[in-house]
Amino acid sequence: MVLSMLLFGGATLHYFALALTIGILFGIYSSVFVAAAIAMWLGIKREDLIKAPARKEGDPKTRTPARRCRACPGPAQWQTRSRWSLPSSSMISGPG
Repeated sequence: MVLSMLLFGGATLHYFALALTIGILFGIYSSVFVAAAIAMWLGIKREDLIKAPARKEGDPKTRTPARRCRACPGPAQWQTRSRWSLPSSSMISGPG
C-alpha cells in the first residue's frame, strides 16, 4: 500500500510515502536484529525451531515430548478456586 502511494500518489504524497517506506524498512531491520539478539541470549538454537518428525510406534529414536520444568507446579499444587470466582459471604459482610 505504501509503495503504491510512493509510485502512484503523485507529488503530494511522494515525500510522505517515502518517509513511511524508510520507517518501515528500518523497523523491519531493527526488529530482526533485536529478535535475533534476544533469541541468542535465551539460548535458542536452530534445532529448537525445527518441527519434530512424526513419531512412529515402537521407534526409540524419535524424540519424546518435552517435559515440564521442575519449578512448574503439578496438578496437586494447582489452585482449587479460580482467581475470578466470587468471594464467600463472610468475606463480604466483614467482621461481626
